[in-house]
Amino acid sequence: MHVTPRSASHEVPPARKQKLTVGFSELVQHARHLDVPIGCNWSQNSCAYDSLFTSLFSLWCNDRDYWTENLRDMGNAVTDLLVSGFSRYEKGEGSLEDARDDARHFIACCRNGAPFGQNTSIENVCSHFLRTNRVIFERHYICPNGHSIHHSNDYDAVILRGVNEYESITQWVSPETHHANARCQTCHHMVNIRLKFHHCPPLLVFSMLGLRLHLDSNFSLSVDNHNCMYTLIAVVYYADLHFTAQIITRDGRIWYYDGLALVNQNVPTLEYMGSMHCHPDMLTCKNSQACAAIYAKL
Repeated sequence: MHVTPRSASHEVPPARKQKLTVGFSELVQHARHLDVPIGCNWSQNSCAYDSLFTSLFSLWCNDRDYWTENLRDMGNAVTDLLVSGFSRYEKGEGSLEDARDDARHFIACCRNGAPFGQNTSIENVCSHFLRTNRVIFERHYICPNGHSIHHSNDYDAVILRGVNEYESITQWVSPETHHANARCQTCHHMVNIRLKFHHCPPLLVFSMLGLRLHLDSNFSLSVDNHNCMYTLIAVVYYADLHFTAQIITRDGRIWYYDGLALVNQNVPTLEYMGSMHCHPDMLTCKNSQACAAIYAKL
């Protein structure tokens, strides 16, 4: 389902944390093979968009053809616009900020889209970018009296927390996990709402501000007896009305992204933070709390 506007409108990791630099022209010419990730410069309250888009650009650079095909297959106009912007950047025909702002202007014209330049939430940004043309999961319940009731469908690859706590992402997506309480529409008995996945999208985002849970590096999602493996590619953080992120490249290295910190840099390279192989605590980063975990189907 397309988002419609309201109107016609392997090298060994560095021994210590450091910022690495390479020539800007080299970045443009070899964007799909970046060893050191780069990111968007912050502008006009863009941090929620930046944290998601920079994470996805890093992912896209790993395999341009694969991710262009899979992201376009979502049937989302915002996704198509951003991928086109990535391609233009790679050809030297535009900047990452141009790609971001084209998507921001489009979202601003969509229902529930934040006006350009205003603060927004990471959930709002993800819901516009990750809405698909297929049902991702349904909410349902089976009451003790045997009544099986379909509750609702969700086309967004963004999973919001329920009223209960989760120990891990694996538990969160389990078909046995209870996410909320309701009353059976037939007999009015108290029941627990569960999730049933119907489709494995290329990306899944978990909104988790305030949750203390284990962020699995990988988890498996089963749909129609077919298992899909998802890998953690980024964690978004929030503090003081500002979003940042830690981005994980395919070799397991972790890179810190803050669009505000890149504003005065000639080359917007990210800061090396360590490796996933050392099992770091990903729930906090530089006095900010994790608010979203982004997983990719790899």
